[in-house]
Amino acid sequence: MVVNDFCAAEVFGDKTTLGTALEQGDYSPTGPYGPITSWDVTAVKNFDSIISSLSNVATFNGDVSQWDVSGVTSMNSAFLNAAAFNVPLTDWVVSGVTNMASMFESSGFNADVSTWVTSSVNNMDFLFKNNGAFNQPVNGWDTSKVTTMDSLFLANVKFNQPVNDWDVSSVTLMDRLFRGCTVFNQPLSNWDVSKANNMRRMFRTSAFNQNINNWDVSSNTEFTSMFYEATAYNQPLNNWDTSIGKKFDIMFFGASLFNQNVATWDVGAATTFSEMFSGATVFGYDLCAWGDKITGTPTITSMFASTACTEAATPVDLGATPKGPFCEVCTP
Repeated sequence: MVVNDFCAAEVFGDKTTLGTALEQGDYSPTGPYGPITSWDVTAVKNFDSIISSLSNVATFNGDVSQWDVSGVTSMNSAFLNAAAFNVPLTDWVVSGVTNMASMFESSGFNADVSTWVTSSVNNMDFLFKNNGAFNQPVNGWDTSKVTTMDSLFLANVKFNQPVNDWDVSSVTLMDRLFRGCTVFNQPLSNWDVSKANNMRRMFRTSAFNQNINNWDVSSNTEFTSMFYEATAYNQPLNNWDTSIGKKFDIMFFGASLFNQNVATWDVGAATTFSEMFSGATVFGYDLCAWGDKITGTPTITSMFASTACTEAATPVDLGATPKGPFCEVCTP
């Protein structure tokens, strides 16, 4: 709009009117709403799918760097599928945002957000999922209120930044957190994972090979596919408390370098070990101690197939004393 020959910022009172302006596609100074960089969005509280809902989402790269987003509380899927978007957002004040799920999923975003205040965020699911560009420092983020990190970096093939300072003590869901992160290999020994109850596929097909033997996994029931085809992984895990773990199927499937002694694990609550070590070609530790701890009849199909175990066949005899064999010949 023009006031006394001076351009005044277009003011948007809600998400609907802002969405209409974004959809029309002309963000230039001569466009119907003036230059996008000066749009006043201070009254908009919800940025859910604000860009991802546009028909031109794949090519959108509007300069929104100077927008005042300090009043926004949710940015769920804001830039989802914005493949061309890579505008600096360093100046964005996101301290009131609680939901960043899928915010940069499948986007081209790779700008510095290291100074963002994320202390209100409780949901980071899919935040950088399938983002083939992002590799920026985020170790300083306050993640103390985050409860769910499902697929946060899933299939992010560039990310390899430290995150060891993150406070993950409130996180319960870590499913697929680093799955498919083919270059990520950073220390995580400082993480307090004591509330996490689902670590399925957490490092599946990743490059991760760091020592996490000090992790408190005593709340975790789901170990399924945790290190599936994590072909670099070979670190000690003997200190883990797995006493309430139920699902261990394909946990180390195809982890071709893994050969660590986990005989001390308490697996008494387990319901399935199917293909747990299948394809872990160098694994050959004696796990006969597990037989003494198993009280039920868990599924054990192909548990040691294609390993270095002397008894690689399925340990079908769970009714015998001793139960087994479990990788090696078990004797009373």
